[in-house]
Amino acid sequence: MRVRVEPIQDHTLPLLLLALLGLLGFLSPWTLASSAPMTLNAFDLAEWTSLHPAQRHTSPPLLAPLLLRAQLVFLTLVLALAASGRPWKVISAVAVILLALAQLPPFEYVYDIANVNYRQQFLLALVSLIGGLVALRARHRRVTWILLFLLPIVGIVTAFTGFTQAIDVYRQLLPIASTGLGPWLLTASYVGISAVCLRALGPRASNAMN
Repeated sequence: MRVRVEPIQDHTLPLLLLALLGLLGFLSPWTLASSAPMTLNAFDLAEWTSLHPAQRHTSPPLLAPLLLRAQLVFLTLVLALAASGRPWKVISAVAVILLALAQLPPFEYVYDIANVNYRQQFLLALVSLIGGLVALRARHRRVTWILLFLLPIVGIVTAFTGFTQAIDVYRQLLPIASTGLGPWLLTASYVGISAVCLRALGPRASNAMN
């Protein structure tokens, strides 16, 4: 018997709340240090790591900042995919635009187009904007659920890969630095989103097979 897939609107609110938890995790401290200026969230840690000369020679360049910054792209896509119904879609569209703007490099990029760090920020902002607006128009229910399930998994892998690389660089300066709450909140968000997807698919799948 064919497995039915629950509509997104049945789970829009918990998915959006979990995405907001992920944003809170992204903005919460990822590194803790006795010096307040060196207590960094994911955004600041990505920027700080991008200044290290070794990051210029990774493949691709600035790999750790890329993996950390990509979390905003994933969360933007989740916000867009989870929206169902006109009010939620309008709210998500505003969120997509604001998150894309937040990822843009400084205005100096106009005069320094060759800057690898600025270019990376601009491309990620563009991916967030275009991907988010396209995701808002998603119609295929099964594809939407698959994306909502896979994005958090990719997010967990990339977040901790990027964080591991960044903290190694960070501890060259501050060996006693510790991990903040941010990565764990982001992980909890991703796990929760995947769990909602499994819950949405599981009951219907079981009923279909009985």
